[in-house]
Amino acid sequence: MTKKTKSDYQRVTTNFQTLRQFIEDLKTQMALDLPDVYLKLNEADKDSGQGFVSDLFWSAFNLITTIETLQGKEVIAWILGAFVQDIHDNIGNYPSLDKQMDKFTERFSETLRCIEDQIAPIISYPEQNWDKVFTYGNHSVKVSDFDGFDFVYGGVDYQKAEDVVQDQCKMLCVKNCFPYDRWKVSFWFGESPQSNPCKRCSWGCDGYEDSRGFLEDINAPIYDLEGHLVAKDGYEYIQKLLENKPSYFYVLESVSAINCRFSQYTNPDDIRNKYPNGAYINEYLILEGRDNFLNTWTEFDNDVAKWMFSDFGGFVDRTDFYYNWGLDASGCIWKRQYNPDPNWVTKVITYFKSLFK
Repeated sequence: MTKKTKSDYQRVTTNFQTLRQFIEDLKTQMALDLPDVYLKLNEADKDSGQGFVSDLFWSAFNLITTIETLQGKEVIAWILGAFVQDIHDNIGNYPSLDKQMDKFTERFSETLRCIEDQIAPIISYPEQNWDKVFTYGNHSVKVSDFDGFDFVYGGVDYQKAEDVVQDQCKMLCVKNCFPYDRWKVSFWFGESPQSNPCKRCSWGCDGYEDSRGFLEDINAPIYDLEGHLVAKDGYEYIQKLLENKPSYFYVLESVSAINCRFSQYTNPDDIRNKYPNGAYINEYLILEGRDNFLNTWTEFDNDVAKWMFSDFGGFVDRTDFYYNWGLDASGCIWKRQYNPDPNWVTKVITYFKSLFK
């Protein structure tokens, strides 16, 4: 067997140089983006510990495998995961991380620097590390595996990988520091569908179902009162609504659904027969001060919502946010477009009296 020369290792060296640049680009961009998260949410940047940071990087690096056209995507993702795992499992070998830090952003950046330190000797001495094995969960990666593809710096696939990792890092940062104690799910109009954030509502929203929206045909064009086309169908209509209310969340509840909750004083069979493609529109938002009629209610900032939600080019999935982030939807009260008038007590008493008629 012919002994390998330095040039024989060049492909591996180049790929690891690209990998190091990938980490450097991530560190540079996140140094700008992560402080912006805390600024926009008006939250303090606090250290969440190495466990959280490890989970964040594993989640982010795993997404590299979703870039279908990226050569060596699994090998790249798994070795990055292995670097994080070594830090996580042997934190004592990383004194710069094995301590309480002032900020999450400091731990984030320092973890990336430690990853770069693991890459450096492979670049300098590829022949000595050729058969070195790195383990990530059930996956094993050898340095020599990087001799089977080209990880091209600055290419389209490189940038796609960088984008998904950066977005996931920002999303998990927001999810971790989001002020859940301030912002709670509320209900603008419409009754809760069967699987929605307001299922524990105890304020009798059913009494106000007459103001819920209804589309007679979800696939038909929608016009305004003057006959102008608003949207080609119900789905586009939702997108149009979000343009004016970017922090809101809309649920289309089809009348054909077995668990559809129909308005009071209506016959479900009549509705289904007359409007087989009909759907109720249920509208939600997040409010500060939601739990008290006397509070001043504040809606989530529109500019922050546009920055955050992926349907506006952001990095947080709107449905995931409203359904899966653990937002408080208990005690959800009926929300009007103006602060309650002095007669709100009378209205609430009237509603509860109606229950016993």
